[in-house]
This record gives sequence, structure tokens and C-alpha cells, in this order.
Amino acid sequence: MALKHVGVREMRSYLSRHIAGNDIIAIERHGHLLGFYIPIRRASEAEQETLLRRADEAFARLRAEAGMSEDEIAAMLDLSLPDEQQDVIIPAGGSRDALDAR
Repeated sequence: MALKHVGVREMRSYLSRHIAGNDIIAIERHGHLLGFYIPIRRASEAEQETLLRRADEAFARLRAEAGMSEDEIAAMLDLSLPDEQQDVIIPAGGSRDALDAR
């Protein structure tokens, strides 16, 4: 998978072509990153359910091992926040080692 940079107008104009490909697309407006389109491989409904269940289980393990809430993890991963707001606050009883080990 390659990373392509496209503007909003191009993404809208050629949406069907872009989503048919396998490239990760960085969508920009006036040179500023708005977000990403990340394609996934096509899976049957049963495979999708399995993948979602596995992702949910992995996220639950991360929350338990790190002792963090969903909101704290989301803030840590939110690249739109200033760096000082992305710092992880580990609650009492939690361990940053659990995050660093992943």
C-alpha cells in the first residue's frame, strides 16, 4: 500500500476510482491534512464480525492493562490535539509500561 496525497476536490471528483484502489489516501484542503482514507480488504460478514470482536477484545485488554479510560486513550491518539494535551495521564494503579510494551 502506498500513501497518496489528494485534495478534497480531487477526492470528490474521482471517489469511485480512489476507493477501488488499495492506497492509503491523505486528504488535504489547501495543503492542510484533513484525514485519511484507509482501505480494508473485503471480507465476508462472518469475517467482519470476527475482526470487530478481536479488535474489541484487544482494546479491552489495552484499557485493562494500561488502567486508562476510553477517553484517555482516544485523547492520546488524537493527532488534532496540541502535543501537551496528548500526554498520557496514567491513573493510580495503571502502568505506562503496559502501553510501552505494545
